[in-house]
Amino acid sequence: KVVAARTQVRDARFAEMRQRLEQEGVEGVFAACVRCHNCMTVCPVCYCKTCLFKSPVFDHEPMQYMNWAQRKGAYRLPADTMLFHLTRLNHMVLSCIGCGMCTSDCPAELPVGLVFRTIGQQVQAVFDYVPGRSVEDPLPLVTFREDEWTEVGEE
Repeated sequence: KVVAARTQVRDARFAEMRQRLEQEGVEGVFAACVRCHNCMTVCPVCYCKTCLFKSPVFDHEPMQYMNWAQRKGAYRLPADTMLFHLTRLNHMVLSCIGCGMCTSDCPAELPVGLVFRTIGQQVQAVFDYVPGRSVEDPLPLVTFREDEWTEVGEE
């Protein structure tokens, strides 16, 4: 009974988040992000040995920001927020175990973990994969099957 009740609550939260994502989009949900990287830092399954967001790729000279602002009329700071979240989403969608540490550490109180789990649930179903179920399960991104996309219409 407890598992059924918790599953029902979880599914309701996923449904609410799916509706919010449909209405606001990912950009709307993450609009208040200050790009502190707390979500990435505390994540127990963040796995990149060389992280793009800890590299000098996004270190720009102050005048570069002024040039972008003059060219576009305005420039949102912090920069590249959507790139950060879409990259994280791409990495976490299959691996997120739903621990909630990212959400707990977000100073903007964004539902980071709920977004990852909501979208992840759909992607994980495609690969018949449950993160954290067993260390014996091969990761979907490191396996290849010729027939894995036949349900999308490929023969």
